[in-house]
Amino acid sequence: MDDRTSDDEIEEFNEPTIRRGLAHHDMPRYQDAIDLTRDTWWNLSRMKTAYKFVHDSVSETFRTQNTIGGRSLRKCFEKSDSLICETLQPLYSRYFKRTVGEGLTHHESCHVIFLPVSAESNNRETVYQLHSMRVLLTSERVETECLPLPLTFRLHAVARLLERNDAATAVMRQIGMDLVGWAAMLRLAENTSVEDLSGRMFLPAFGEGGLLCGRFKPDYALAAGVLTTVSVDGVLESTISRHPLEAALFDASTYYGEAIRTPARDNVRRELCAWRDRNGAAYDAEMADLLWPGRKLSPAGLIDYHSSHAEELEGLLAEPQIANTIAKRKGNPIVSRPECPGMRLGQGN
Repeated sequence: MDDRTSDDEIEEFNEPTIRRGLAHHDMPRYQDAIDLTRDTWWNLSRMKTAYKFVHDSVSETFRTQNTIGGRSLRKCFEKSDSLICETLQPLYSRYFKRTVGEGLTHHESCHVIFLPVSAESNNRETVYQLHSMRVLLTSERVETECLPLPLTFRLHAVARLLERNDAATAVMRQIGMDLVGWAAMLRLAENTSVEDLSGRMFLPAFGEGGLLCGRFKPDYALAAGVLTTVSVDGVLESTISRHPLEAALFDASTYYGEAIRTPARDNVRRELCAWRDRNGAAYDAEMADLLWPGRKLSPAGLIDYHSSHAEELEGLLAEPQIANTIAKRKGNPIVSRPECPGMRLGQGN
C-alpha cells in the first residue's frame, strides 16, 4: 500500500509549507483545492444578508404594532429560509414549529454551514469551521444566532480527497457532510480519544474505504457565538459564551482513500458504521442536541455518556486492533470479531 500520510502530515500541516511544497510537486491537487475554496469566502456575508433581511422585516412591525401576525411570520420565515438554503446550501438542517393560537404559528429553523476562519496558530492558516445557524420567529420576539461548532477541516483534507479518490465536484461539501454526520460520535468518543488514542480519531468518509483523519485539540480556544434579538424593545446583540464543558475542537486534517486502504483501516470503518446503524434513533437525537444547543421551540437534551450506545462505542474503541490503528501504534493483526446476537448491521434501530 502507498501510505504517504505521515504523523508529521497530520501534526504540522499549514498553508505556507504546503504552498512551498507545491512548487516541487510534493502536494498533488493542492492548487485544485485552493480553486474550490474561492467562493466559500462569501459565506459569511451571505449569512449576514439573510439575517439582515429578518431583522429589517420585523423591526418596523414591532415598532408600530408591538407584535407580529401569523401571516407575516410565515412570509418572513419562508423568505429567510429560502435565502439561507439557496445561497449557503446547508450541510444539515432541522425545522421546528409550534401553533400557539388560531392562525398563529411560531417557526424555528436550524442549519449547519461551514465558514473559512483563521486558525489560532503562528501561521494563521485557513481552516473551514462548521457553524450552526438558527432563526426563531415568534409574535413577541425574533432571534438569529450563529454559533461556531467544535468541528473543522483543513484544505489539506480537500486536496487529499481530490488526489486519493475519484472526486471532482462538491468536494468541500462532501467533507463537511461527512464531518457533521459523525459529530455525535466524535462527542461521545472525545474522552477515550484524548486519554487513550493520542487524541486521534477516524471518521468513515466519501468512497468505499474512505476515512477522514484528525485529532482533538482540547486547548483550542473556540470563538463565542452571536445572538441578535429583535422585539418591541429594539435590536439587541449579545455574545453566546462557551460552556466550560464544551466539546473539544476536532480538526480533520487529511483523508485516506482507495489507494491506501488497509485491512486495519477497513475494520475501523466497518465497525464504526455498524455501531451508528445499530443506534440510529438515539444517534440522530444526540446529533441535533450537539449541533443546536440553543434552540427554543424544542429544547435540547444533554449528551448521555452512560447510555448503552455510548458505552458500546467506548468498548469498541478500546479493542486493541481498533485502538492501535487509530492511535498509529503497532499491534496485533486484525482478526474478525464473532458476530453477537442482536448486534448485526442495522438491527436495534
